[in-house]
Formats: sequence, C-alpha cells, structure tokens
Amino acid sequence: MIKIDGLDRDELYNEYCEIKFIHDEMKNKNVKINEQIKPYISSKNGYNPKSIINSNQIPCDANDDDNDGLLNNDARTNEYIQSDQLWSYLLNIKPKTTPNMKLVIAYVFSIRCSNAFVESIFSHMSHLWSDYQNRMNIELVEAEL
Repeated sequence: MIKIDGLDRDELYNEYCEIKFIHDEMKNKNVKINEQIKPYISSKNGYNPKSIINSNQIPCDANDDDNDGLLNNDARTNEYIQSDQLWSYLLNIKPKTTPNMKLVIAYVFSIRCSNAFVESIFSHMSHLWSDYQNRMNIELVEAEL
C-alpha cells in the first residue's frame, strides 16, 4: 500500500524480523528499555528530557503489569520513551543492515498528525481575501501568505 521509491519489500521483511529480534532481546534484559536508550539519546544533540509528548509515548517496560495506560503525572513520565527515540535507537544498532526499514519509518514519521497547519493557512487567507478585498489575484494572495 505504501509506494516508496527504492523499497525492497522482500528485504523489508527480513529487516523487520531482525529489528523485532533486537527489540525482544532488549525486553528480556533486566534493565528497562528506557534505561538502555537514555545513553544513546543523551549523546545526540538537542535532547531535551522535558519535551515528552504523551500522544507519542510508548511503554518501555514490557513486564509492567499495570493496565492503567498513560498518566500525566511526572512520576510516571520517566517510564516512557518517545517512539521516534526508540526507532532511532533500533535503526542505529546496525545502521547498514536496515535501509528499507529506515525508508518506511521516515515515511511514517513524515505524516502529519493533524491538519492544524492547513487550517491556519485557510484562516489567514480568509482574513486577506475578504469581501472588501475580493479583487486580489492569486499571485498576490500567495505572496501575502
């Protein structure tokens, strides 16, 4: 269903299986996944542990028996990691062996979560192109936006 140039679907399955195996090994360690990923993420520039968005978090401890979902309190926040950080870590363990999976993940993360940006453009356009200023040509509206 995804049309990505240069994507080898047969090799993609092999890469998926390899990454799943690596993730399963991480879950089976005595150390939580977020503790395994923190050194990698903190070594990257621009890491800000306070910039965690609840809708983009996934549980990092597979052995957690609580079924209470995501909580907004700060004590529970440290037990979650961002999904992009997890994928960054998984794809960079063996970077040369996952080119197809990188293409898919980059495609998925490029999809916008909302249409707020587009709606803001229409809002700005409605302020510029009113009944009073209805003779503006398209090029002028584009320049204003």
